[in-house]
Amino acid sequence: LGTGDYTTIIQKVRAAKPDVFIGSQFAADAVALLKQCYETGLSKEMTIFNTFMTNMVAKGIPPQALEGVYAMHYYYYDLSDFEDKAVARAAKEFTELYRAKYNTPPDSYATIAYTAYSEMFRGFEAAKSFDPKKVSAALMANNGAFTCVKGSGRWREDHAAVYKYAGFLVRGKGPQEQKHGWDLFKVVGYQGGDSVMPTLKSLGY
Repeated sequence: LGTGDYTTIIQKVRAAKPDVFIGSQFAADAVALLKQCYETGLSKEMTIFNTFMTNMVAKGIPPQALEGVYAMHYYYYDLSDFEDKAVARAAKEFTELYRAKYNTPPDSYATIAYTAYSEMFRGFEAAKSFDPKKVSAALMANNGAFTCVKGSGRWREDHAAVYKYAGFLVRGKGPQEQKHGWDLFKVVGYQGGDSVMPTLKSLGY
């Protein structure tokens, strides 16, 4: 946390000659690491992968350093080329409404908050109550299934959300590919379902 110079680590990575260099930094740490991967030429020698990315972090990375960087993104607003056309439509509608109010596309944390409040209000309406146990029971009905701007999901026994599209695999766009200031990534895949969650058994259920 708070590391400004990753030179020593980058030298070790270069010497090891891996196919992929995976970093789990966030915020300013991620910006510093990914910029230095570009500045040292490491990004030309191997695939650079950042485990969790948001648009606000990506905005701090020069486009030439972001180019070709892979990452997992909880939610990327531009799903126009995504294979699930219903999710693509939901993303377009959500993004247009969000842009109209805030002048920027929604980022991961905005989407997390929106989904949480949408589910909370769905629970209130279904239970016709603010009682937590009644609301919880209402949300857990129908095997806990729900739909949000990320697509389908369900609430597990431990009340954790399992999403079909838990995270979107994105590839950073370079200066030639970016069409505007928020055109940061291309969605190239996804992960989701129970396989990306800790098992209920491992949590004591």
